[in-house]
Amino acid sequence: MIGREQRGTPVVVHLADGAVAQFKILGSFEAWAGGRRLHVGGKQSVRALTVLLAEADRVVPLSRLIAATWDGEAPATAGHQIRKIVADLRRRLPDGAQLIVTDGPGYRLEASRADVDLARFDALLAAAQRARISSPRDASRVYAEALHLWSPLLAGEGGDVIEALSQLVHSRWLRAAEDCMELRLALEPAAEVVSSLVDLAQREPLVEGLRGQLIRALYLAGRQAEALREYDSVRRLLAEELGVDPSPGLRAIYAAVLANDEAAMRPSGVAERPEMPLEATLPVTALVDQATQRHHLDDPFGPTTLPRRSGSVVGREHELAQVRALMNNEVDSTARIVVLHGLGGMGTSALAIHIAHEMAELFPDGQLYVDLRAHVTQPGETGLDSALEQLFHALGQSPEEIPTSLRAKIDRWRMLTARRSMLLVVDDVPNGAALEPLILSGPTSLTLATAHSRLPEVSGSHGIRVGPLTPEACLELLRRSVNPQRIERESEAAVTLAHLTGGFPLALQLITTHLRRREHESLETLCDRLAEEGSSLDDLSVGGRSLENTFHLAIEELDAEHLRALSEFARFPWVGIPVPRGAAAAWLDLPPGRAAAVLGDLEDSHLLDARDGAAYDMHGHLRTFVRRQTEPLSDAVVAARGSALLRYLGAGASRAAGVLAPGRRTLGSAPDLSGVPLSRVITPAQARRWFSDHHPLLRAVILRAEGTEDPIVIAHLARDYAVHLLEAGLVSTGQEVGEIAVRVARAARDRELERLSLSNLALFQWRGGELDAAIEALRAAEKLAEAIKDRQGQAAVLARLGAFRIDTGLLAEGCADLERALETLLAGQDRERASALNSLSSGYLRRGDLHRAASAAAESLNLDDSAFNAGLSKLHLASVAEARGDLSEARDLLDGARAAYELTAGSDRLALVDAHVAWTAARQQDGPGMVAAMAAAESAIEAVPAVRRAQLENLLALADAAGGNLTAARARHARALQHATSGNQPFEAAMALRGLAEATAALGDADIGSDFAARANEECQRIGGSPVWRFGPD
Repeated sequence: MIGREQRGTPVVVHLADGAVAQFKILGSFEAWAGGRRLHVGGKQSVRALTVLLAEADRVVPLSRLIAATWDGEAPATAGHQIRKIVADLRRRLPDGAQLIVTDGPGYRLEASRADVDLARFDALLAAAQRARISSPRDASRVYAEALHLWSPLLAGEGGDVIEALSQLVHSRWLRAAEDCMELRLALEPAAEVVSSLVDLAQREPLVEGLRGQLIRALYLAGRQAEALREYDSVRRLLAEELGVDPSPGLRAIYAAVLANDEAAMRPSGVAERPEMPLEATLPVTALVDQATQRHHLDDPFGPTTLPRRSGSVVGREHELAQVRALMNNEVDSTARIVVLHGLGGMGTSALAIHIAHEMAELFPDGQLYVDLRAHVTQPGETGLDSALEQLFHALGQSPEEIPTSLRAKIDRWRMLTARRSMLLVVDDVPNGAALEPLILSGPTSLTLATAHSRLPEVSGSHGIRVGPLTPEACLELLRRSVNPQRIERESEAAVTLAHLTGGFPLALQLITTHLRRREHESLETLCDRLAEEGSSLDDLSVGGRSLENTFHLAIEELDAEHLRALSEFARFPWVGIPVPRGAAAAWLDLPPGRAAAVLGDLEDSHLLDARDGAAYDMHGHLRTFVRRQTEPLSDAVVAARGSALLRYLGAGASRAAGVLAPGRRTLGSAPDLSGVPLSRVITPAQARRWFSDHHPLLRAVILRAEGTEDPIVIAHLARDYAVHLLEAGLVSTGQEVGEIAVRVARAARDRELERLSLSNLALFQWRGGELDAAIEALRAAEKLAEAIKDRQGQAAVLARLGAFRIDTGLLAEGCADLERALETLLAGQDRERASALNSLSSGYLRRGDLHRAASAAAESLNLDDSAFNAGLSKLHLASVAEARGDLSEARDLLDGARAAYELTAGSDRLALVDAHVAWTAARQQDGPGMVAAMAAAESAIEAVPAVRRAQLENLLALADAAGGNLTAARARHARALQHATSGNQPFEAAMALRGLAEATAALGDADIGSDFAARANEECQRIGGSPVWRFGPD
């Protein structure tokens, strides 16, 4: 039986000729000579000796011994101390000078002079493998002897390097365990094998091969129900631990159990044959001797040096899918080079190792791992020479077969791997030059590299960015790593903690280690510390592992220019706001071209994040680190950079607004922003892109602008920004910005600018449904225009006041205001005149004067064919055509309005166009057209500002009624009435009442319908409105 109770059972091993000592490294370390136990020194000595023993007859480079001895925390004098450790070992061990010899860049332990349990383990496995066919019963016995030897190197306490070696041995043990169990299933009654397989399954619950053998053994032993329960158990475990389904092989075993297919459950490949003693073919001792010499070459499964997986991989589904697609030829099949790149601490190494284990079976000739940084002993080195030696040893090459020059080593590596199907993980690659010589050229091989940069210089590589985990993924990893009851008990603090990690897997790992060590500390206490500026880096440190160390490695090779740029970017005043490239150039005081190059380099190194290639940001933990490590900017420099940034934003917004709203009035107080370098902004599309890229920064700058030394620049910036906010329908932001613009202009004592700012503020208040506040702001603007004798400004205010009055039901007064404004506005002010004419067209429509409404809209379109004004003009003309019953013309005009509005960013008017189309289509009996238009309008209804909501609901109600759905029409008109009443929109209230009257009467309740009709007529008479536009002549 193979079970936990037999793990690490001593095996009698006869000393080989010439051996001077026995060593036990599987499990706790022991050294014996002449029946006496040897003391070899402290922990560092044991680790160094263990690596030499595990890689006997191979040169172990000094860098590898250092990494193993100190586990990533080596002192500056590590090289000198290793030499002292080796000298001490030579004194303590029998014939130590002959046992451990200096060889090239490191040391080599003579295997012939040491009897090592690991060598015995490997030799037994190789002997059993050779005997599987010729004498399966003896092979089973030898396998069992080898399997009983296994225990983790140094009992799992040897650090990362020795753990990696241990995992290599463990992978061979797992394959041997499956082979042994397969032999036993072929040679013994299944019932006698079940208990051994149960023990193995408990020890290795995620190994599907062993679990599949247990299912087969249970079935063959007549325990079919238990076999089905075992499959269900492993299926749930795989889903919970790894988030994967059982492999095709395991699913096939399950299907065979269900189908009662005994033949499929029987072992294959090992035939029952007459008893033949192993000695009749070759003595076991001879097999062991041969395997000891060449077991690295005879492994039919190929060498495996992958480190163990570090745990669950959560939140990396996209990256895993990309690699799977590559291997499944769903993308370019020639690109068999994958570079997982990300900032240190993002978990690229763990992800690469996870992928390698998941795909190991696709590469039968071997799965190798090499950490390039671990082989670098001096700055500027690539570590290639030492790394290639490690890879040669993994392929079973003897020291005599390994060339001495680097060029020859590279050629031999390419020759050895050219025709193989292999997987190579190259961890922590510093640059493309270090990776190129290692790349596997075989068409079915995969080179999987990790790096801090994209390595674009590696031709044919497929880069996959590994960024921060989502807060949800961080929370899930917390649940898996910390007591679930603890997480449930402090669920809110756990959510906060997940956010505070910043998505760094390393930060999360450090936090979970901290929490496991301090089981009585509350999550909330840790959250409070991490939330304090600057303290997070102190708390995200356990032993020698920390974010600080990771960040040090990331920036240590930056030159002075890049380090300065990174330092100054970290001090950008608006933290968390993506910084467009031009704004970053202004802040960094760099020419645009040079800024683009430097920012691109920092992005390639993942020290900056690029948002859609247009703006840059820095991770919060990295920002804190950089601020700690570099000198702050002086107050004078901060002020100068802030002024340069403001001038850049002012110049860009002015140019973009001028493109979107040509012909705007130029104010005398406009700042001189000539000479500010800007990107190309000529077309409306470029202007909208500029505003979209800069929108978060513009908002942040203006909202913090009060008290600035450049109030005039801020006020003009707000004016220009309003063009974008109005077009994009960002009403609440427009109100915030408008209020600040008024206060800043007032503080600067610029009454012309204050008047214009009040007028813009009123527009956003009106669109937000605050009609009274909007009229009050306009009246204040009118007084200012009168005080400074600005007749054109006064006319513009009057035009806007007229539009607002029309919306509040003062139709006659509003139309009169607009007519007077048009008399005053000069012929050159086409944009203002066009806007006033469209507002007047709206007033005429509501009064039922279709001819004048059409005339005003047509004149507006002739004056200003910009997207927004053209869309509104065509919408008014379409409304006239609808009222006259010319539905084909109305559909054509609505198509034109849609095309115009689609050129603007986020216009809520598109929803109104869709509602008109739905109504017209219903009247044309175009059912599909009506349904599509209604669906489009309804999908955008929440984005429609309050001032338009009643109108939209009324139009959709008319479409319902025209389509025969009177119940829905009545419900919509009722909602429209509610919106219109609360928003002080009497015309839409009258239209809602008229619609309720017709729908209610048609549904059979004539009395209530009459009441609604009377109320509608009363409201129309009160405001001077007419239902002709919507309902035709009475």
